Amino acid sequence: MLQHRSEPRPHQEVAGMVVPSIVSRVSPLAEANDGVRMEQQAAIIHCRVSHPNQRHRTASLTNQAAFGSRFAILERLEIVRITEEIASGASLWNRPLLARDRAAIHAGQAHALIVTDADRLTRNFVHLAIVIEACHRAGAEVLAVNEPLPSAQDMLLLPRNANDFARLERERVRDRMLQGKRGRALAGKLFNAGVDKYGYRRDKQRGIRLIDEAEAQVVWQIFAWVTLDRLTFGEILRRLNGAAIPPPSVGKVRFSDPERTPRWGRGQLHRILTDPAYKGQTVAWRWKHVGRNRYPLERPADEWIMLPDGVTPAIVSAEMWDAAQERVSASQRTQRENQQKAKRYLLSGHVWCAVCGRRMYAEPHGGEPVYRCASRQTASGKCGGVQVHAPALETWVWTQVMMTLANRVLLQAHVDARRASLHDPVLEGDHVIVQDFAALLGKRQERLTAYLNRAAHDGMSTELVQREVGYLEQVGRHLQDAEQEIEACIARIQQPVIRLERLLGLSTTQDNSSYTFDQQRLALEALGVRVITNGRQWQLRYEALDAATVVAET
Repeated sequence: MLQHRSEPRPHQEVAGMVVPSIVSRVSPLAEANDGVRMEQQAAIIHCRVSHPNQRHRTASLTNQAAFGSRFAILERLEIVRITEEIASGASLWNRPLLARDRAAIHAGQAHALIVTDADRLTRNFVHLAIVIEACHRAGAEVLAVNEPLPSAQDMLLLPRNANDFARLERERVRDRMLQGKRGRALAGKLFNAGVDKYGYRRDKQRGIRLIDEAEAQVVWQIFAWVTLDRLTFGEILRRLNGAAIPPPSVGKVRFSDPERTPRWGRGQLHRILTDPAYKGQTVAWRWKHVGRNRYPLERPADEWIMLPDGVTPAIVSAEMWDAAQERVSASQRTQRENQQKAKRYLLSGHVWCAVCGRRMYAEPHGGEPVYRCASRQTASGKCGGVQVHAPALETWVWTQVMMTLANRVLLQAHVDARRASLHDPVLEGDHVIVQDFAALLGKRQERLTAYLNRAAHDGMSTELVQREVGYLEQVGRHLQDAEQEIEACIARIQQPVIRLERLLGLSTTQDNSSYTFDQQRLALEALGVRVITNGRQWQLRYEALDAATVVAET
């Protein structure tokens, strides 16, 4: 097994980059071999950036590959692959390129996984521990160019360095900030963090909002269009964007794509029309953010904190705001009704526009059911794709599907192939590792709890032990999150096979001409039907069988 050494190394300039000198140290393999040449062990270099814009920065993919290559030469490792990946470091199991590298390690095709820094592999310390342990169990090792990596167990259970305690402290700081935010709301003041609500600016010292006249005029106009002129959301968006009125995100949100042009959208209209702040009612502690992506989730109404009158001055009257709620509710009812009707369209959710790539939705038009491109509902307007007559398209697609269902030998072959690839050894191994980590964590927590009980009885100081207990509780939460992610991934892998098996059983016992509507929908889902259309030009693919093959086209 390779042993990473952390002693400093001289550096040299190569192609404008500072890289480790390959003559600065002796490889552990060479030391272990005592001068006798050994067969080189294989290594994979994994490079990652989070966004395409980071390709040309200091930690670019090119620089990471150069550092990793020099390190491999220094360690006398044979490079079998250099992987360059653009993906978030917050995820571990939704990264196909990393999964490919880990599968190669598991299969014994490589004995080392090289990264420049640990965070190039993942930014989650529990995920990193899982990868290190999985490589160790496969007889391989994770090597970081710029830092020595501890064992997986030490990383999880021993908060002996500043980074470990920093993670725990960040959790505590977040809890204190939430309590401070709630306390400020209970005192009748706004919380100062975050962007200003559209139409207002904050007086941070007094904890109140002040009206921004320019934005407030836009807010009032939106309410007037909805309640007095009774315009549709689509027409309101066309007027706002046509008049080049800056949307709420301008000057407040920085987009990763510098070429992106901010525009008004339906979500912004809905948030403005349903926010009680615009009638002078200030509600705090209404939202919380959950999950890794910090998704906003509304708290139960009994947890809301109502701030005093005057904290937020009204822009519209209470009567106008109430009238807007009636229009919004009516629009939502109509949308739900249309969605229910769309469910009775055979290909609902399976049709895409050939012009812009958006999904096409079903609705009646001129007395005839059609599929229309969703670009009609966007602020930028229609893409130019031609609507499709629904009955004709559905008849053509189902005729092709019936021909496929009649070929039971083909279906059985795909089911067998999918069943053979159903098990992901890396994913299943990660599941076992997480369970082993949880058991190990539980034993250590039991020992620490017993120590705390004895120390409390004897009057001994327990500050350091309590800090470690808090750290282990944090690790336990991360392990639970990891287990849930793994189980969700396993379920996603199994779902297509389950659907195909149900379809195979159905095609064996059912005559193709006697399928019910629900059975037809099951067949479309199981085959992964994807129809790409523009007017009379139609193309059919089965993503569950072979997404690259065009089954039929007109």
